[in-house]
Amino acid sequence: MTNRKKITKKVFALLLTATLCIAALGSSEATAASSKNSAAMKAYKSFLAKKTYKWGVLDESNKTANYSFACIDLNKDGVKELIVINDNASYADGYCKIFTYSNHKVKCITTCTGFDWYKKARVLGMEDAHTGGYWGNYYRLSKSGKLIEKASYSGTDMKEYAKNVKHTDGSIYYTSYKIGKKEVSYKTYKKKLSRLLKGKKTTINYRKNTAANRKRVLK
Repeated sequence: MTNRKKITKKVFALLLTATLCIAALGSSEATAASSKNSAAMKAYKSFLAKKTYKWGVLDESNKTANYSFACIDLNKDGVKELIVINDNASYADGYCKIFTYSNHKVKCITTCTGFDWYKKARVLGMEDAHTGGYWGNYYRLSKSGKLIEKASYSGTDMKEYAKNVKHTDGSIYYTSYKIGKKEVSYKTYKKKLSRLLKGKKTTINYRKNTAANRKRVLK
């Protein structure tokens, strides 16, 4: 056997070994994610089964029977997050909370008045308004459970505070548009945001927090 053939056989053997190792690693990671997701579902079920949760100042907002929920894998790590809607909360306390499963615990990662999900882009959209202020943020959720801001805007309906207006829509004066942390023009923002979102938001099927729905969804 020539040296070239020997080298070729060794290279092939090394490549085959590397491929098998990568496949085994991928299978191991998938198994770990499946196990963690099962633990997360069990923890979410236990969390929602409690009669109360300290959401805000209103008694009705703290009764979990008033909640609706959905489970979605927001960061494509194989472990679903829990999205809870509370129509009985006050505006100041927010109507939506997103929970993740971390270190064997259910952890709230954000509270907002509304949540939009762009499944194709894996982007979380959150818009809000309060006492004359308007703003919106678009995030991706990292594998470690942190929200990474990808785009944002802000504005006001009080003209006296609207300096450096970039865009107006009716009585709202928009003063800031950002892609990442960089301030951009309205035109650039719209173009890059469209690319980021990759289409329309996805409809989320929220279910009332009942024992039957917890058993059906959280499995």
